[in-house]
Amino acid sequence: MTCGVPQGTVLSPLLYIIYVLELSYLKLNGSIYSYADDTALVVTGETWQSVANIAENSLSKIIEWFSYNNLSLNYNKTVYITFSNSIKTSPNICISINKVVKTKYLGVTFDQHLRWNFHISELNMKLHKLYTFYNISKHFLNIHWLKNTYYNLTQSLTEYGIVVWGNATQTHINCLQIAQNTSLKIIYHKPRLYSSKNLYSEAKLLTVKQLYYKKTLYYMSKKKFNKTGRSYL
Repeated sequence: MTCGVPQGTVLSPLLYIIYVLELSYLKLNGSIYSYADDTALVVTGETWQSVANIAENSLSKIIEWFSYNNLSLNYNKTVYITFSNSIKTSPNICISINKVVKTKYLGVTFDQHLRWNFHISELNMKLHKLYTFYNISKHFLNIHWLKNTYYNLTQSLTEYGIVVWGNATQTHINCLQIAQNTSLKIIYHKPRLYSSKNLYSEAKLLTVKQLYYKKTLYYMSKKKFNKTGRSYL
C-alpha cells in the first residue's frame, strides 16, 4: 500500500485516527466533531446567509485537505441539516450535498427542529421488539437474571444519549415510559393494570424521566467550574 489504512488489522483504528487527526486542527469558522470515522462540521451564524457562507468556505477547506491527503468526500454518505425552531425554509448551502430533515450521528437521530420525535420513535420500536424476548425468557430465567437482562437491553438502549434528547416533550417521553412499564410487568409477572408506582418501587428501578435526571446530574458533576461561573472540561 502506498497510502491509506489496511482493513482488518489490529492497528487499523489507531493508524486511521493518526492519519485523519490533522483534520480536527484545520482553521475553520466552524467546529469539527469526530469519533472514529464519523465526522460532523457544525457552523453557526446570525443569519441563514452567513451560515451558508461559513459552511461553503469551511467545506472548501476540508475538501482541499482531503485532496492533499489522497482522500475524497463520499457524497452518497454525506448530508447536511439546518437546525432551527422556525418552520421557515433555510437556504441550500451546497448543491453537491443532499439536504435532509433528520440524520443519525453516533446512534442518535437529530431532526431539524430538535424535537427528537424521530429518535424516540425509533427507540420505541426497539423496545417493543424486546417484549417477545421477555415473554419467552421469563419461563426459564429467574428474576435476578431477567433484571440483569433488562439492564443490558432495555435500560442501556433508553439511557444512550438521554442527556441530549431526554428533555423532549412529555408526549414523546410517554410512549417510552409505556414500553418500559410493559417490559417490567412482563418480567415481574404483573397484570397490565398493575400500579406503575408500586412496580418501580418493588423493582428498585428508575423511570425514563428519572434516568434523564440521573444522567444529566452525573454529566454536570463531571464538569468543573471556575470563579466566573464558566465551565470547562
